[in-house]
Amino acid sequence: MTRLKYIMVGIAMLIAAGLASVLKFPEKPMPTIAKIDLETMIPNQFGDWKVDVMSQIVQPAPEVQNSLKEIYSQTLSRTYINSAGYKVMLSIAYGSGFDKQLDVHRPEYCYRSQGFQVDDYEDHVFMSEFGKIPLRRMVATQGRRIEPVSYWITIGNSTVSSTIQRKLLKIKRMLSGQQDSGMLVRISSIDSDKVSAYDKQAIFINELVKNIEISNRKLLINFD
Repeated sequence: MTRLKYIMVGIAMLIAAGLASVLKFPEKPMPTIAKIDLETMIPNQFGDWKVDVMSQIVQPAPEVQNSLKEIYSQTLSRTYINSAGYKVMLSIAYGSGFDKQLDVHRPEYCYRSQGFQVDDYEDHVFMSEFGKIPLRRMVATQGRRIEPVSYWITIGNSTVSSTIQRKLLKIKRMLSGQQDSGMLVRISSIDSDKVSAYDKQAIFINELVKNIEISNRKLLINFD
């Protein structure tokens, strides 16, 4: 059934592309978007979490970093630690029109490019204090390093996680000629117990969205 869904989405995209070229919808101008600064938008300390200055996030391979710079206008990578010593890594990428190349720069591909094995995919709807956030969860493994990951993507005014959701949104935007900014938010932790990791990541997400300004919260967890 899943395979059939992908086939139908592919057919729909081909039809949409044909309609877009035949009907020649005028491309809508880029909307005016408030300038943001991820460094100041995301607090260094909130709730029981604070930046762990002693930790370093594993950086992507140089070729991946160069590719990301061409897509995203801003990126942010930090490690936070709570009072119990548990660490959570946060990475955010922000840019305009980046949904065009998103399929080849999703976290699962970036992890694989660094030699990780990625499995245990799960599309999950997380109930935050401010509404539903569709997440994709997965586990990245490299040797003894086991890293459960949660991430979501905002494109325009929508938050998506699954491939089908993204492709359907892409069809919709293709037909309307829309181009908007987007954001990819990734939370992960080194933990062999993925259930425990996801529970702690959920606490982290709730505290994060609760402790940023309302306007920034809307950018971080957009809803239709």
